[in-house]
Amino acid sequence: MLSIRAKAAPVALLVLLVGASQSMLRAGTVDTTPAASPCIYDPDCVPAGFDYFVTQPGTFFTINGTVVPLVGIPDPNNFGADTIVQRLSNIDVPDVVGATQIVNTQMVELNLTGVDPNCPGAGGPCDVTITLDPNHPTLGNLVFVQTVAGEAKPDPSCGGLTCEGTFTSFFDVFFDLSFTTSSGTPLPCDQAGDTTCLQPDLTLTGAGSWIDGTPYFIVGGVVTESHPGVGVHVAKQITPEPVSSILFGTGLTALLALARKRHLRG
Repeated sequence: MLSIRAKAAPVALLVLLVGASQSMLRAGTVDTTPAASPCIYDPDCVPAGFDYFVTQPGTFFTINGTVVPLVGIPDPNNFGADTIVQRLSNIDVPDVVGATQIVNTQMVELNLTGVDPNCPGAGGPCDVTITLDPNHPTLGNLVFVQTVAGEAKPDPSCGGLTCEGTFTSFFDVFFDLSFTTSSGTPLPCDQAGDTTCLQPDLTLTGAGSWIDGTPYFIVGGVVTESHPGVGVHVAKQITPEPVSSILFGTGLTALLALARKRHLRG
């Protein structure tokens, strides 16, 4: 049995709380802990990390010549996002007009669904689901351009939005396609009878505006990524509170309350 003396309890609890927060982050899909690498060119650079998106109307994918509108499937473990992108390095663009930076990325979650009115093998409509293929990483990059001098301000290059600059995005998407009846029964997606089929990789490109100065890369408006004639993904960013910050703040409140209580008893 572990024995802890009363005076050591607050320290022990702090260790437990920090350990618990780290365990929660390890257990979840996404770690929102800022990267350890320092800012070099911009003192308020955005640490490497994850960006969360919710799919918007206008998203579709063409299946056997049929345009299928798609909606996102919210992930309750990741703030309700259906699309998650990991930035593999800091966004560290100098606050000088014309400065550029390329940041490599990986799409780590994509969950979309829709109704195909002409589903193969169903003789009518069926549900279609698109997810990332776990055996082929979906990699890409973001190219940032600083269009204003100094910090963010309204700028014509961003459509009049407040921004630091513009960006373009690229992804080489490897995804699986699956079909089910309205009651959830899997349907074959190929002649071999498979119910989940890897599709040929699909390149998506997009553009938008951005702001730094926070723990997050803030996208102005929505991002529309497309492959002409095949599909379009329209997404809006959400900016969640890091789990570690919430838990750590709660832990400090509890420790202060416990210390105050012990002080009154003493």
